[in-house]
Amino acid sequence: LIEASDKFTAAEALQNRKGLFKKPDPEGAAAMYEKAGNLFKIAKNHVRAAESYERAANLMIQNKFGNPANCLNMAIQSYSLCQPEKTMALLEEVIKIHAAQGRFVQAAKAVTQQAEKLEEAGIYAEAKKCYLRVVDLLQSEANASSDMMAAQLKAAEILANKEKQYLEAAKMFEALGKQCLKVKLLQFHVRGHLLNAFLCILNLDDAIALEDACNMYHEIDPNMDGSAEGDFMKETVQAIQNKSKDEFIQCYAKLSQRTNVRGNLVLKGLVNDAGRLFKEEEDQLENVENVEKKDEDMF
Repeated sequence: LIEASDKFTAAEALQNRKGLFKKPDPEGAAAMYEKAGNLFKIAKNHVRAAESYERAANLMIQNKFGNPANCLNMAIQSYSLCQPEKTMALLEEVIKIHAAQGRFVQAAKAVTQQAEKLEEAGIYAEAKKCYLRVVDLLQSEANASSDMMAAQLKAAEILANKEKQYLEAAKMFEALGKQCLKVKLLQFHVRGHLLNAFLCILNLDDAIALEDACNMYHEIDPNMDGSAEGDFMKETVQAIQNKSKDEFIQCYAKLSQRTNVRGNLVLKGLVNDAGRLFKEEEDQLENVENVEKKDEDMF
């Protein structure tokens, strides 16, 4: 820490140098701030590291030299470990820098990295905002559709499983399904997205809306009829109309036998949430996992 503090002090001296023959040296100061930031980072003093990187970036921006976006990204990484609320403002600066140069893909990558860090830290609301920002940045990029759809999917998953905003999540999953339908290589994913949308609508506890969704998704995807997902939708509509928990559990059991649901935390989370619709005290996720275990024992 002593060496890092010395570098920081030296940077301040270069930045504020005055006199006839001692003018401020912004480039030297920025380089020294960056070195201080690296040393503070090694010492895990994330606040001082972020401050150092931010000062270096500001000097680069003000005097138009160097790579300020890189320093800002370093500051964002440090702030995300100690003061995550400060990351968004810096992220906007990174976006502005890349956007001014027409580098929207690079801007989106920076936002995606931050979204992943926020999600890992459990700060889901901010992570969702970042993923949606990625979508906005890549709207006009012809060769970035896969990255844009990946960000849409992450935002939809947070809406569904973390924020329980089922209607908004359903709209996003449905939009993803329709987008995949237009690309031959992605058509395999259509039924999965529409199934997630269906489960979101299931959690709205509206039997009429659920039946309408089932019919609409069969119309959207001509391959839905007779598929594991399509049959699950139809049988679930019937289970809801009959208010039968057992029928719903059996619907899920059939789905798990016909398609791979292992590891699909979004689907399992939505199925678990749907347990409250039957007003049972049992833990629905436990019931679902018991069904899966029985299926495994059968094989």
